[in-house]
Amino acid sequence: MFKKILKGYSWFRENNLIHRDLKLQNIFMKGEEPILSDFGTVRALHEELRVNKDPDEMSPRPFTRTILSSEQVRDEPYGVPVDIWGLGLILYQMIYGIHPFVTSKEIESQRNIDEMRFQKPDVEPLISPVCKELIYSMLQKDPEKRITWDDLINHKVLNPEFSYANPLLSDKI
Repeated sequence: MFKKILKGYSWFRENNLIHRDLKLQNIFMKGEEPILSDFGTVRALHEELRVNKDPDEMSPRPFTRTILSSEQVRDEPYGVPVDIWGLGLILYQMIYGIHPFVTSKEIESQRNIDEMRFQKPDVEPLISPVCKELIYSMLQKDPEKRITWDDLINHKVLNPEFSYANPLLSDKI
């Protein structure tokens, strides 16, 4: 399913756009196909592949605070890594069943994002170390250290030859 989401997102990359508000709530299902929605925050990338901090380019409505990447929180120019962050949040929630940072208190949630303190589910799923590595490479606080789009779509977890059912690859966080 996540690979299908990435295929849908590839249209943004091909058209030099960023979504800026990727979250589970903005993915609808048409049968077995995920459809990305809510294009109110989509912006074109400039030659330097960043959104300039021009007020005319900013969204007229606030972003969902619990999905903001570190560069958005710091109000810095940003680019594709904000969408990689959003995709990482989506993958984490698909696998673990919870948001990686959100708690019942907004201030604690913001602190979790700032300190990169991940929430743990009550029951942890079996997940391969390679899949964990992918998730954490997408959720790097420093956008320069986040996995690139090309490395993401070519990651071995998304390769059909990668075995998801091999219990020897699984371990606990």
